[in-house]
Amino acid sequence: MKISATNLESDVSTIHEIMLQSFSEYQYDETPSSALKETVNTIKNAFNKGECALVAYQDNKAIGMLRFQTEATHLYFYRLSVIPMYQRQGIAKSLLKYLEDYCKQQHISEIRCKVRANVTKNIKLYKQNGYHIYNQEQIYSDTSHPLTIISMFKQLI
Repeated sequence: MKISATNLESDVSTIHEIMLQSFSEYQYDETPSSALKETVNTIKNAFNKGECALVAYQDNKAIGMLRFQTEATHLYFYRLSVIPMYQRQGIAKSLLKYLEDYCKQQHISEIRCKVRANVTKNIKLYKQNGYHIYNQEQIYSDTSHPLTIISMFKQLI
């Protein structure tokens, strides 16, 4: 497997497609993931504002990705996505490890993310990789159902 960092407009369609495939399992939730509403243009706009992505390839096929932004005191990642047929093969862990190495090279000492409280497999994944919960909040999206969001971090240095 190969992982590379990108913020190229030419990679946006690939990133978008991986994300849609990965997040499709949440389309029938009471509050579907906002990832399903994103478009190629919203990702292009995010790239234009400094967002980057990691893309994982196997046999020259893009199979996973995560998007991130560097903040003043930390790196924040989101939309960790692996195409369903490649899930549970260590792709997400490899992306997280690559992100840690990237942070160390950039002298970034902390990584943060947010995850839905009801997606326990993701919370478990992050905990197994050294992340800790530091906040929990309820938000209301465009539905009347509250959504509990867990904020997590990993200290690198």
